[in-house]
Amino acid sequence: MQQFFDVIQSTTGMALPNTQVTVYNSSGALATLYSNNGVTLKGNPVTTNSDGEYFFYAANGTYSISYSATGYVSEARTGIILYDPADASIGSNQISYNEGGTGAVNRTVLSKLQESISVLDFGADPTGVVDSAPAFQAAVDSLSPSNSHVGGMIIIPKGTYKLNSTWNIRKRVTIIGTNAGDQPQTSATILLFPADTDGIRFFSSVDSSTGTDATQSVLQYVEVRATVKNVSGVGIKCTTQVSIEHCIVRDFKSHGIEFHGQTGTGATGIADFWKVSNCRIVTNGGNGLYTHGNDSQIGVATQVECIANGGYGFYDISAYGNTYIACQASGNTGGSYYNIASTTYYGSTYLGCYVEFGATAPPVFNADSIVLGGVLSAVAGNASNITHRYPGGFGPNVGSSGRHMWFRNNAEIARIDTDNVLSGLVGLNITASATNYQTFGSQIISQTTSSTSNEDRFRFDNPNGRVGSISTTGSSTAYNTSSDYRLKNITGDLINSGAFIDALKPKVGSWKADGTPFVGFVAHEVQEVSPSTVSGEKDATEDVGDVFDNKSTLVYKNVEKPNTLPEEWTWVYTTTVPKIQHMEYGSAEFIANIVAELQSLRKRVTALETKT
Repeated sequence: MQQFFDVIQSTTGMALPNTQVTVYNSSGALATLYSNNGVTLKGNPVTTNSDGEYFFYAANGTYSISYSATGYVSEARTGIILYDPADASIGSNQISYNEGGTGAVNRTVLSKLQESISVLDFGADPTGVVDSAPAFQAAVDSLSPSNSHVGGMIIIPKGTYKLNSTWNIRKRVTIIGTNAGDQPQTSATILLFPADTDGIRFFSSVDSSTGTDATQSVLQYVEVRATVKNVSGVGIKCTTQVSIEHCIVRDFKSHGIEFHGQTGTGATGIADFWKVSNCRIVTNGGNGLYTHGNDSQIGVATQVECIANGGYGFYDISAYGNTYIACQASGNTGGSYYNIASTTYYGSTYLGCYVEFGATAPPVFNADSIVLGGVLSAVAGNASNITHRYPGGFGPNVGSSGRHMWFRNNAEIARIDTDNVLSGLVGLNITASATNYQTFGSQIISQTTSSTSNEDRFRFDNPNGRVGSISTTGSSTAYNTSSDYRLKNITGDLINSGAFIDALKPKVGSWKADGTPFVGFVAHEVQEVSPSTVSGEKDATEDVGDVFDNKSTLVYKNVEKPNTLPEEWTWVYTTTVPKIQHMEYGSAEFIANIVAELQSLRKRVTALETKT
């Protein structure tokens, strides 16, 4: 009970006796007033004495007062708070709260406090002496009726909390700590769990004993730690969609963070669309971040560190893959990254991720895994079975060292270099709807189409226009070069074809490489008769060497010196080799002279036949 005293005066400072003072409670009803400390009731309204004074006692709460005096305009006061700390009947539902900003409205302190709850409200011990598991469980259980999955917000103030049993979450909650620190800090929120115990469990409706689930729950700014490694125990285990942000998970016997989504046989729930960001997962006995099951995909890990765990840093055997962005794996006993190589699974995507060079155990990737940028993409020798690896990134502006690379069975099979040149042991398989890269042994390019009409399959253009094409019909292939009359200045018919043919020197022999016989010509001899038919020069040579990247890794072997190289790349001379000449047996000059001579011979044969 609290006393209220006031004096009513006019604007000139004159006391106003006999003024009627009416008191209302927070509900707008006449308040119950007392003349002394809660013993004798007092009338309402109250009348001022001859000095304009009045007083009353009332229970703790928020009140408003109106004044009415003869000859004066009535006035009112609001937001009067009476509070007696010694009164056991204090209630936050009786105290008004106003944020104070423009447009803010009055509401009770109770409604403000109920926006979230604290584990301290249920007796949790932030000193780590008393078992706080019952308090933590009571906090989450109190958020909503037991038959509802809708929860609320739980605050865990700074401190070290000992939980002797798993904290089971079966409702959608947002859990917010103060901070997560590598070492105990006065500003950190640390949850300590005993050996052989899971830390925090987020349940789906499938494996929850209540039939409710924690889907779309959020955990932030908390360190989850095991006190002793023994036989089992996962730091944070989720069988539903959960977002874990700015947390540390350490020292558990099994995995640090585990997402297990499984439908069908052995169903546990659906953990798709999980998220882990800005977290450190360190010194756990199993894998750091472990995702498995046919419904634990389409998740994303962003800036997650997995360090010194007993298994792999990131172990992903989800059905359809997840995405890892700017993650780091270092010092993990099992290896850095594992994305199972199985035809029944699809690979995950790794963007700008990091792995220590010289790691003892190499990363293992699915044939459909994609690695883009970052140190992980540069570990060619350790990227077992990965198909697509892009150290430089996508697009035309990937920088001087940018390129696309494809790997299979731990070896580079192709790349698109900085000059947009496709090179490597790769086949180009073109269908009617798409272009795919596949290996075909000695076959380099394969094209399949459903059309049987006469159509170009490949076209060749330069600044002068179209200069050739390869076309097919339903049963044949034609290799075409430009011959349109509109492209030519005609000066007459071809003559001296006999001299052209007589100058050619057909030869027979065998190839030095494998001893197979040949019938044909020698390039430099033909070049003397038909220069346009032959490319290169007789006895020419060229210097070749090896190309190394900025990490001194061999990229190309025995290639001619490139015109340009990416920054800090080098070309090192190895030897000088012959620069082989080539000739086109079906050149236009060859064919034209043969046809002209045949026509001349036919005319002479006809003339001889006429004479006889």
